[in-house]
Amino acid sequence: MGDGSWFTQQFALCREIVNNPKFADLMRDPKKVEFVLNNSGKLAKLAASVMRERGDFLGAANMEKSGQMLGKMGAGIGKGVDYMNNGAAILGIYDAWMNIDPASVRKNPEASAKQFGRLFKHAGNLSSTLPFPFNAYADFLGGFENFFDDVRQTMDPQSRKTPRGRMMDDLFPELTNYRDI
Repeated sequence: MGDGSWFTQQFALCREIVNNPKFADLMRDPKKVEFVLNNSGKLAKLAASVMRERGDFLGAANMEKSGQMLGKMGAGIGKGVDYMNNGAAILGIYDAWMNIDPASVRKNPEASAKQFGRLFKHAGNLSSTLPFPFNAYADFLGGFENFFDDVRQTMDPQSRKTPRGRMMDDLFPELTNYRDI
């Protein structure tokens, strides 16, 4: 391998890059890694065209293959980031679903409305990363984050945000739950 071949040179270059302390900082952000790899792939393809113009067809072919590999690696990391985001959305859906207790919906409508909003928000986040038929309603579902709480405040006559709720606060400040009356 110590023959000065193209492979040996590339291996030495990769070793130099990996041992650079800035590389460790870059690796902590997958989106930056994706960006760097995609742009490196484009630069390698550009370098291959220059090498072809100069008559180095073997070097150009190797550079072209390197560019393709870097681009594929960047695309793979981008998919991984999307899957990580999907995992966060799935965990959010699961958490919201587990916190919605049918027995307490009537007793604590404020908490239930917030959980329903979280459920729809995470469903919108998840559907935004899926292919066409599923991502069509991503913005629509994601917009429901505050909807249920807003409707609850508007419709619930015992909410503190309605005139009756403010009157009950004035008349009975010691009560925390108007349903106790």
